[in-house]
Amino acid sequence: PSAVLWGEKPLLVEMGPYRYRQYVRKFDISWHSDGKKVTFNTQTFYVYDAASTPAHLSPRDEATVVNNVVMALEGILRPLEGLLQVFAKQGLDKGFATLEEKYPSMTAVLEPLRQQLEGELAAQELWPAVYKGLLCTSEEGLSPFTRRPVEELYWGWFNDPILSKLSYVAGLAGVDFPTSVSGIDTNYTSVDDARRRRSKSTTYTGKGDISRINQFIRYQNASLAYTCVAPLEAGAEGEYPACEHMRSDWTEQEAAAAGYRLPFDGDFANRVQGTDGTSFAPGVTPHHTLQAFVSSVYRSLSFEHKANVEDFPVPLLRFGVPDDTFLNAEEEPSNAQYLSFGPSGLENLTAVAGFPFFASKPHFLDADPALLDAVRGLRPLEGEHATYLDVESNSGLVMRARLRMQAVHGLRDRALPGLSLGANTTSALTQLLGAACADPEWSHVCDELVPVLECVQQSTTSWAFYGGQLFLPYAWTDNYYEVDEDFAQGFKASVYDTQRRAKDLQFWSFLAAALVLAAVLIAWWKRRLVVHEVNVHGMQLMAVRTVLMGSGEEEEEDDDDGEVDFLAERRQVLLSWDDDDSRVV
Repeated sequence: PSAVLWGEKPLLVEMGPYRYRQYVRKFDISWHSDGKKVTFNTQTFYVYDAASTPAHLSPRDEATVVNNVVMALEGILRPLEGLLQVFAKQGLDKGFATLEEKYPSMTAVLEPLRQQLEGELAAQELWPAVYKGLLCTSEEGLSPFTRRPVEELYWGWFNDPILSKLSYVAGLAGVDFPTSVSGIDTNYTSVDDARRRRSKSTTYTGKGDISRINQFIRYQNASLAYTCVAPLEAGAEGEYPACEHMRSDWTEQEAAAAGYRLPFDGDFANRVQGTDGTSFAPGVTPHHTLQAFVSSVYRSLSFEHKANVEDFPVPLLRFGVPDDTFLNAEEEPSNAQYLSFGPSGLENLTAVAGFPFFASKPHFLDADPALLDAVRGLRPLEGEHATYLDVESNSGLVMRARLRMQAVHGLRDRALPGLSLGANTTSALTQLLGAACADPEWSHVCDELVPVLECVQQSTTSWAFYGGQLFLPYAWTDNYYEVDEDFAQGFKASVYDTQRRAKDLQFWSFLAAALVLAAVLIAWWKRRLVVHEVNVHGMQLMAVRTVLMGSGEEEEEDDDDGEVDFLAERRQVLLSWDDDDSRVV
């Protein structure tokens, strides 16, 4: 979509929904001796649900989106400037030594040229030239966009061509460098995979203090939201690398050395507080504020009462995110701790991504109107894009929920300068390359090297986005969760029918209701049998292309250079805790 790089408004289209069933398995479970805490690990995995995905869609559909590798490349290369200078000098020394050995008569010419070239390279930063050179070798060329299958864009991929080149260079220095790219969600394909890449979590069971039931003590063995951003432990072929397991006694510096980073500023913003969002303490009322740690945005969120829900076998209270949660620091100063210094409506996740990356409500619902104005094709709707939890008040159980989040890239105008070499050096180097490339022994090297050098030495290439700064949606997810009909009806009969009879037999019926409710909660914790549907309209990939407009009809647009895809996914989630506390049914 080259027109987007020249300042045209991107035109987005939703691709999807691609539906997956999600399975959550608790394993390595240990109950603490006093029964008040439980420690466990979690495997979350997804299976593509072809039966409920529209027939014309496939996870191998391709979409054009922002390339996460290109976005992260500056953060990778800048710290390597010293190493790049060493490699450049070593490469020049080796290359010129080979030339002098092959063409001894040219030594008088080659040596001054080598010294001149070394001096000019040492006088400038090399990482921008390497950055540009790596883009020059990619299929997309000098562009921040890529085109890949939607399943790779969402779940990640292996053997990225740009990272593979970096890995080769790093290998020359004896450094292992990963070539895999993580997606915006993680699919742990086995218990062993989850055990290798995840640390254990600990929660309260509610024994002795029912108000603390299901609340996190540590999430992945930390009371702060540490995130593995630089996995240093390589996996086997076909496995993603991992960080060393988190230790609860690490300092922030020790955690950073192991590849972990905190997303926000200060302990309060980074705290792990609340439950996992599937249940809360019994006795929930509209006056309560609920707390849940939402790992997809690396923070604890508050939920406040929004409405009463009657379209369910039992009455439910609907809780949603407060309106000030994603306001920027200018409108809500306390949000400065969440690094919210951009437009309102964005959650700043740059610290954990390593490049400008944000979360928002889908289609920029409730966000700064400027975000919506900078792109075409979005249509925010409260009913389709809001997050909510429907909670049964007596038990605190979440009977139905939708967690909807959108991933957003931050793009700024950027200049890609050419390699700065003097005119005499450039002329001499061109002649030297011409002579060397005429030799059959060098032709295969020249076939690869010369086009890259010509690309790098081009005059400055610029990316000029609409408005100078563009927040471009990548994908949004709609995670839908609902207890099954049998559980809901059984709960109604057990709890609500007992409560109604309590009007006649107050003491004994209230006691019975309490006992039944306790039994229900125990069953919930021991089995946890619930059915979710996860609608990932953000595996509705926001591709720069056409969009649904008007009365639900799709407006056809010719494919042009202003198109970028936007991925949408739906996931069906089945979560259960088997009798042996370890297996999914």
